[in-house]
This record gives sequence, structure tokens and C-alpha cells, in this order.
Amino acid sequence: MDPLVPPSPVPKRPMPQPSRSWIVTNVLVTVAAIALFAYSAWRAHAVDITHDEATTYIQYARQWTYHEAMTRADTAANHLLNTVAMKAGADLFGPTQLALRWQSLLAHALYLVVGVFWLRRFRSAPVLACGFVLLNVNPYLLDFFSLARGYGLACAFTLASAVSLFRLVETGRWGFGWLAQLLSALAVLANFSLLHYHAAMIVAFNLYVLASAPTGRAAFVEWVCKRNVPTAVIAIDLAAIVWRPLTELLAKKELYFGGTTGFWTDTVQSQIYGFLYDYADPAFALPDAIGLTAGRALPALEWFVIGVLALAGMILLWRVARRRTPMQTALPYALALLLVPALATIVLFRINDTRFLMLRTGLFFQVLFMVTATLVAAAALRVPRLRWASGSLAMAVCVLIAAHAIGRMNGFYALDWRKQSCTREMIADVDRHRHVYHGGAAVRLAADWRLDVPVQFYRIAERLDWLWLEQFDVWKGTKGIQADYWYCHEADVGRLSSRTDLLKAYEAARAPFLTPPMLRVTRP
Repeated sequence: MDPLVPPSPVPKRPMPQPSRSWIVTNVLVTVAAIALFAYSAWRAHAVDITHDEATTYIQYARQWTYHEAMTRADTAANHLLNTVAMKAGADLFGPTQLALRWQSLLAHALYLVVGVFWLRRFRSAPVLACGFVLLNVNPYLLDFFSLARGYGLACAFTLASAVSLFRLVETGRWGFGWLAQLLSALAVLANFSLLHYHAAMIVAFNLYVLASAPTGRAAFVEWVCKRNVPTAVIAIDLAAIVWRPLTELLAKKELYFGGTTGFWTDTVQSQIYGFLYDYADPAFALPDAIGLTAGRALPALEWFVIGVLALAGMILLWRVARRRTPMQTALPYALALLLVPALATIVLFRINDTRFLMLRTGLFFQVLFMVTATLVAAAALRVPRLRWASGSLAMAVCVLIAAHAIGRMNGFYALDWRKQSCTREMIADVDRHRHVYHGGAAVRLAADWRLDVPVQFYRIAERLDWLWLEQFDVWKGTKGIQADYWYCHEADVGRLSSRTDLLKAYEAARAPFLTPPMLRVTRP
């Protein structure tokens, strides 16, 4: 070769053309993501304000300053980031439902974008389709992307932080690891239950630090300390923010929502009930066209959880046996993010008698489990001999999940607060009825303590000066309460001191009834 003649450039390999199935799957997933976001946006407009949302607005977002909302917590209803966002929305646009719930819609957009971005990196149409269903087609999770609570924000930050950690493993760029911890800290500010997850993120990050550390004691110590400087800064700042509100909640025993039976029963089974959009209590059981009720599906889904975790463990052992270091893949980190919070809740229960996370407080477990299930499916689909069988099984599971979710999804109530799903309808009925029987004068409504806070919200937000509200507790008696109308649950009507006549039954809420005492009228 003549040294004066520059060498010919190496021709670049052309990028492989995407297959038709890949293009079609991308289009379908994009359309599905837009449809799910539109579903959440509609629900944010249509679903009545719930008890917990109304409590947060009336007690905190309406009265406190932004600094107070981030540093105080009289009750567990103050989810810090959610309260600040509610206050900002109300200050800018007034206390409308969309203005109070905008942060959850933004969280849903983040969740969808991050999830699709992560799934596309597998460059596999089956993984993209199945992973999208596993991560997103979940009616219980979708509830919280349209409510002014911190759970939707927490789940979005959970997925974003996990994907950032996986990007660290994929690229070796430390900024992704520190971003993962920052996002998990934001998840804590969205809901304090995610303290378990932030601890798991620190553990998972340090697993990568140890796996990539140099040999030699001095170099090893310096490496670990240097990589954990941002970790310490984030942890210290987070502790400084949450210390006061968390200690207030502990002192006032406000962290009472949870179970004391065991992690499997309280956390795992409750997450299955939530995923099925069902509860163990027969009073809350919902009909299901394809038979996925809690009683029938619970044992199968318990075995599904065990099976996914067992497969994840076998995949890691197989990689070790093949002399492939498992720490270069995302699966061990996903398992750490899933198992460390589980172990932490068990240890804290034994040491400090704390409660196990249940339902919405442990919702992030569903997100982490579906991430793990997606990684297991992706690993199985890479094995030529298992590709057809694993692909068929994954598609069958996803079809069942999608069919179940479509049957459960609705635009009018949230499962945890279904009893309060007819507040606006009830107020409109009272308004019409008072014009007929009270000449349009102001009337007094006595409402059960579980139902009166949403009524109070609409009375304040819509300036209903004609509506006077009085709270009662049927368990403490209702003698001495004077009201034109009563609003309580069906099971509690017999406990009212005054004789009441049914005016209207609200079937969507199943339990609440509107009853005027001592007034016999026909149903309008």
C-alpha cells in the first residue's frame, strides 16, 4: 500500500430495514397510547371529585402556602407534589376537576412515553406489543392517572427511574444512574410509600457500582465513594424535605392504611385484587363477562407471579452457567428493585410493627413486576427453541389482560372511591327538588362522613350558597340533626333516627341513597 495514498474508507453497513410487523406494531402501540391518554383525560373531566381529593383541596391546597404544602402533613392526604400541583392548578384556572388533576395527566404522558421508549429498544414486535399491554392496560393503575392523588405521579417516576437505571447498565454512562435516583426521590415526594423504592434504587445502583469496580482495595474504595457522592447528596436533600412531614404523620399515627397479616396476603393479594379491579369483600365484587373475578383468578395469578419470578431466577442462573455475567443485563436490577422493597416492608414490620403496603399504597409493585415480566418475556423470545411457545404464551396472557381491562374500564368512577361517584348527580337532584318542594329556598343536607367532603368541595367550588351541609356518623347516632335531605349508604339507612322515604337510588355508586325525611314523594 502506498503510504501517500489515503486508505479507502470502510463502507458503512446499511441500517437494517424495519420489518412490516415492526412498523405495524409501532403504529398500533402509538394509537393505543394516544387512546389511553384520551381515556385518562376524559376521566379527569368526568369522574366526580373523590373524598381524598376533596380533603386535600379543602384542607391543604386551598388554605396552605406552597411552602407549607411541602413541609407539613397533618394527615396522610397531603401527598406533597400532588398538593402543590393542585394548588397551582386552582390558582391559575380555578378549582375545576381538570385544573386539580392536570399533574396526573402529565404523569400519564410521562409514563406512556418512557414505557414505549424502553420497549422499542428491544427491537422486537412481540416484546413491544406484550410489554405495552403488561405496563399500561391496567384499569386500577389507570384510575390514578386521572385523579388528584400522588400515586399516578409516583408510578410514572418509578418507571422512569427504572428505565434510567437500565440505560446506565446499557451505556455505562453514570448520569443515567444519578438520574434514576433523582427520579426515585421525586417518587417519594409524590407518595411516602415510595421510600422503600428509593432504598431499593440505591441498592440496585450500588450493585452496578460493585460489578464495575476496579480491583485493588484502595482503587475499589475510591471508586465506590466517588460514584456515591451524588447518591448521598440526593438522599440528604430528600431526608431534609420529608423529615418534618413524615415525623408528623408518625406522631399522629396517620400511616394506618395497610395490613398486618403478611406481605403475601396484604401486599401481593391486594395488588391482584386491584389489578382485577375487584376486592375480596363480596360487597365490592363486580360482575365480569370473562370470569376474571377475584375468587376464580386469585390462585392462577398467584402462580403467575411465582412463575415469573422463578423464570427470572432461572434465566440469571443460566447466564451464570454460560459464563455470561448477569450484571450486564437489566434483569438482576429489575429483580432488586422488586424484591428489596418487599424485604424492607417485612423487616420493618418485624422490627417496628409497621404495616404492609396495600392496594394503592403498594401500586408501584405492579409497575415493577410488569417490568420484570417484560424482561423475562424478552429473554425467552431470544431463545430460538422457545420463541414460538413463549411468544404464544405471552400473547395469550396479553389478550386475556386486554379483554379483562376493556370490560372493567369506565369513565365515571374510581374503584377505591366508587361510593362517591354520584355526588354531582345528587346535588343536581337536590337543586331540582328544592325548587319543586321548597320554593327554591336554601335547604339543609345531612351527609354521612364518608360522603360529605365531596359535597363540601362542590359547595365551595361552585358557590352553592343555597346548600347547607351537616355531617353525621351513623355509628354515633343521628339524634338532633335537622335536615331537609339525607345522603348516606344503603346499609346505614336503618340507623337514621328520623323516618326517611327513598327519593332516588344511585346505582352507579351502588350504596348511596338520597332520602328526604318525613316527606312522601314519588320518584321524579
